[in-house]
Amino acid sequence: MKCLSVLLAACLGTFVYVSTSITGGHDGILAEKKLAEQKRQLSVRTAEIQKINTELSLEFTAIQMDPDVIAAFARQLGYVGKNEKLVKITGLPSAPVMSYNTGTVLKHQSITCLPEWVCKAMGFTVFLCAFVFMLLLDYRHTAVRQSKRQKTHKVSKEIPVYDLPQI
Repeated sequence: MKCLSVLLAACLGTFVYVSTSITGGHDGILAEKKLAEQKRQLSVRTAEIQKINTELSLEFTAIQMDPDVIAAFARQLGYVGKNEKLVKITGLPSAPVMSYNTGTVLKHQSITCLPEWVCKAMGFTVFLCAFVFMLLLDYRHTAVRQSKRQKTHKVSKEIPVYDLPQI
């Protein structure tokens, strides 16, 4: 019975260790969900940055090749062409300053999970509790069995008779 109780307690402790490792451990289900969420956020940010990169590439090509765009940027900087005359009107707001959107910062978030030693400690604790419980049940069962034997076994108070070999 003791071998069975040790085996059953070990199985129960192993089950608790494996289940806590699978759910809350370093490579567990909760950590995988958090990593999947971070991956989704990174892919969204990557798509945003790719869109910004495409827009900036088109604008860069236009600044290099298109004479109208070059002239517009030159006027914003205060330059005047050879055949143009500059008229300044007071009271109008100045040209808006070009600002480029570079995306948003995404900071690394560490994944919180149960350390391996916690999972092992939980499994070992459950093993010890189950083993002690099984031992107590076994002790109680043997105590009940012995008390039943003592009740059924009558002790006679007569003279004991010994079975001795005859000479």
